[in-house]
Amino acid sequence: MTRLQRAQANLAQLPYASGMFDRIFCISVLEHLDTGTMLRAFREFARVMKPDGQLIATFDVPEMRPDLLETIMAVTGLTIDGKLVVEEPDDAIWSDMYGTPIRCFRAIIRKG
Repeated sequence: MTRLQRAQANLAQLPYASGMFDRIFCISVLEHLDTGTMLRAFREFARVMKPDGQLIATFDVPEMRPDLLETIMAVTGLTIDGKLVVEEPDDAIWSDMYGTPIRCFRAIIRKG
């Protein structure tokens, strides 16, 4: 049985026990944080993930810099699963509800 939890919380201070989650989804949020808050958020993700847990994340382009993401991964001990691909995939879903198309890239980030 799969249990999903949806929550609204401060990403820099998650209200969960350490090692609680196998998988976390964070969709098009992190690129809107300042660098310090983003770093604290990734540290919190690492804290609340179980060993070998996954963070499934999407990042809006061009707001998220891939070099910053890779630096944060190195600092937090998290790793990007496979090669980070920032090009838009052929099957990308996008929206122009804000007047200009919103596109994103995705990453699977692992702990351990």
